[in-house]
Amino acid sequence: MIRQTKRALEAVQNSGVKFQVGFNRRFDSNFKRVRDMIYYETQYLMWILREKEWWQ
Repeated sequence: MIRQTKRALEAVQNSGVKFQVGFNRRFDSNFKRVRDMIYYETQYLMWILREKEWWQ
């Protein structure tokens, strides 16, 4: 794996183009758990507000 990475890096450097590697946490189970907690907590709060009609 390291050898392939070094070869890819060398190819990019020799080509003269800009290159960027990104990292996405979409598949990180901890990130998903936090995201889901925020989403469902917000949905629950909206339900409470709607039921109690606190905004009126």
